Amino acid sequence: MRSVPTIRLKEDSELALDVLGETGEMIFPRGTRLTKAQLGKLKDEKVASVYITDEYCFTAANPKYIADSGHMMNKIATLKKMIAITAVGLATNEALIGTIELVNEIVQYYYTNRNELDIVYEDAKIEGNATEEKIVYIAMISTLFALKLGLNPRATAAVCLAALLKDVSLVTPNIKWISGENNKHHPKKSYEYLKEKYNLPEDVLGIILAHEELYDGSGYPNRLKGETIPKGARIISIIESYYNIKQQLKEHCLTLEADFVKKTLSLDPHYLEIFRENTNVYEPDTLVELTSGDIAVVTEESSVNIFQPNVRIVKSVNYPKDSEICLAKMFNVNIQKIVFYVE
Repeated sequence: MRSVPTIRLKEDSELALDVLGETGEMIFPRGTRLTKAQLGKLKDEKVASVYITDEYCFTAANPKYIADSGHMMNKIATLKKMIAITAVGLATNEALIGTIELVNEIVQYYYTNRNELDIVYEDAKIEGNATEEKIVYIAMISTLFALKLGLNPRATAAVCLAALLKDVSLVTPNIKWISGENNKHHPKKSYEYLKEKYNLPEDVLGIILAHEELYDGSGYPNRLKGETIPKGARIISIIESYYNIKQQLKEHCLTLEADFVKKTLSLDPHYLEIFRENTNVYEPDTLVELTSGDIAVVTEESSVNIFQPNVRIVKSVNYPKDSEICLAKMFNVNIQKIVFYVE
């Protein structure tokens, strides 16, 4: 299966997974072949992307970390509301306790399934909630990664909660900024605001305060270095870098690896190595146009380089159809861009 933005969907596309609304309600079940009217309904419901399957999809439609789970969509909706009310100072302590309980449920779900789940980027599902969705997805990916690194559920819950709340000062209108302060002060602003107003646990606050610190000491606000940076902050930094580079994927494939390396030079190298072992940059079934002009599909076979996956030719220009190519071993062929259909 592969993710396709709603604006790029074509009639008769078959849904690989249920399409759910913002609060987890069913819009269309998997297996639906989309008509023109249904494409219109997806746009009316502000669905941003869906998963489809066709003759060029060769992997099973396995549930990913969020995409195939109605109960997760409900949790996402709740967390987005919590972020919004916390930002304007309206969250009650009771609401925060409820959020912590929800975070613990999420952690337990990933803890139980941590060995079966890969770290997978998710495209936005609902239009108009880009900021909140990004925050929630980064928190959830950070949660899974923390568990894969061996953090216990309690420490992992602190990572998840910190990732949800770390940038609250950037969107909270009633936080006072004094003259001369800039965005580099936002970790401290968030820390002080959340400590005073909600009395969060100190390990959560510590991650929030340090989430912009970098392993080489070039971060802020305290220029911490290496192991002095809380584990949770080091985890979140890697996931944010991954998320940002994936958002550029459709436009900057040729420079993707160089961009990622540049962004990650200042991150924890040990954590980064484990991260690269547990994720894909190009998920299986992704359709790509190669610099040779051929259209190929990414296969499940692992590659020595996550930026240069193994692919199967599905539309021939220079290579025979159905031939398999290990791009990591090619010097003159690379991925040029993502495509969604074989024309």
